[in-house]
Amino acid sequence: MPRETADRVAGASNSPHYIRDLRDKFHLNIYTERVERIDRDGHSTRPGIYHLQADSRELAELLISSALPDWPTPDDDTRG
Repeated sequence: MPRETADRVAGASNSPHYIRDLRDKFHLNIYTERVERIDRDGHSTRPGIYHLQADSRELAELLISSALPDWPTPDDDTRG
């Protein structure tokens, strides 16, 4: 997800901090893809898009289900 989306999901404006925490504290494998964009002022920028890697999905779901008991479990086929 793009940083702006991560900020909305986290309810914060510093999602890179939380991504770093997920990597450092929980050892989630999250790749940051840098993409070239032009901002509204015409300047070139390189915002990040975060990708949770497949080898961390089960752990991420376990962490979420621990915090949110109604979250589907990794073996629940209704996740979509």
